[in-house]
Amino acid sequence: GELARLLEEGKLTAQSRLVLQVEYCTAERPTASLRGSTEQYLKILEELKERCRTSFWEYNTRVLGNSRFEGWTSSRVAVTKPIRPRIGACEITLSWQHLSNIYSVNIHSKVSSRKWPSVDAITSDLHNLLPVQYHEIRFLLQNTTAGGVIPQGGKLTLNVIQALDPLKLLGKTLEGYAGVDGLVTVNIPAGSYTATIQHDLFETETLSYELGPPEQGLYEPFKRIMLHSKIVPGRVKIVLIWGAQPADLDLFVVTPFAKVYHACKQDHSLECLLDSDMRSGYGPETVTLSLMDDEAYGTLLMYGASHLTKAHIYVHQHSTDSSLPSSNAVLQVITEDGVIHKSHVPSRGIGNFWDAFSVDLRDLNIEVREKITPSEPSFEVLRGNPDPQIVMSSSKELGMAMYETKPDEMTSQEKSRSVLAAHEGFISV
Repeated sequence: GELARLLEEGKLTAQSRLVLQVEYCTAERPTASLRGSTEQYLKILEELKERCRTSFWEYNTRVLGNSRFEGWTSSRVAVTKPIRPRIGACEITLSWQHLSNIYSVNIHSKVSSRKWPSVDAITSDLHNLLPVQYHEIRFLLQNTTAGGVIPQGGKLTLNVIQALDPLKLLGKTLEGYAGVDGLVTVNIPAGSYTATIQHDLFETETLSYELGPPEQGLYEPFKRIMLHSKIVPGRVKIVLIWGAQPADLDLFVVTPFAKVYHACKQDHSLECLLDSDMRSGYGPETVTLSLMDDEAYGTLLMYGASHLTKAHIYVHQHSTDSSLPSSNAVLQVITEDGVIHKSHVPSRGIGNFWDAFSVDLRDLNIEVREKITPSEPSFEVLRGNPDPQIVMSSSKELGMAMYETKPDEMTSQEKSRSVLAAHEGFISV
């Protein structure tokens, strides 16, 4: 019919963003003149929304109730206008925008047929008729160093592992380049991919990307990818990233000589430095430090503290919104060889501290703890360096996280969150 003709003419394509408009009667029922119930009309609307979220998900279809679709704005917002539904109406119309024109095709009319629509039949018929959809996916390339250079010009290569591609747009690979904001936009069908990101100033990053049903947690139209600056031999980075909430997580690194965190950002003994304290979600917070050389180890030997060769890593939830298990927080350990360890925040636990792991600064061995606790972890630290006095029994004596206050003003890094804020509903760490 008409839909097949528009497909053949190229006015409905694999990249058309679809809208299903439902005109449904809202008159109160039953009355002396109207049979049935108002709930039956609402049930059709809700069933259609549910199908579009599940079995019909790949068409990314917007369902409108008693509204007329008038187009998309440049920021992907549907322009709609309310309509006054007719008595007895349960009309379903498929609409989309092609170039500057709006097209609409009636799928079912209860007014004409006097029959209720079958949501299963409608979505099944559309699925068989419509072309495979290509989804606009945005990859945000970010520097793990807060306030550092944006990876503009970074090259994203998607290798297709398995995907339906009737238009033969992809071939075997698809390439895109990051703009000034670090965003790369591609259009791809559902499937499995390998993404490789290359930039002269950053380590090459390779990861798997799968585009699939939202109910399986596989629909990520906005994907955040952290890139690590190339690291010189003998240096280590500890990187913390998380989601929109909690707004403020703090990275703590306890070295053999100091506790490095937002109130004490540097340990000169190991050239250890926290780059920034991020307080508006997402991160990153990054601590960079040196491996332990013979001089630093000699200091430990001199004062009977040769066992203190590890950097202990934990995270504190400073803000009171949300919780650690729901933060999607990730910790990474990075050397010149790339990411050598990755930890995800535990999904269960009570408390504001994530006691994650320790890194031996002599041989890079990792000791995993991975637990959420109500109290701050405590580790031994050599006191008074470079003129040590004793080995302390507790790093808490260097300041306790839960009692630290912060200035009210926001840092410049916190204010420059425009790209993430614009896509907050799509963030995935």
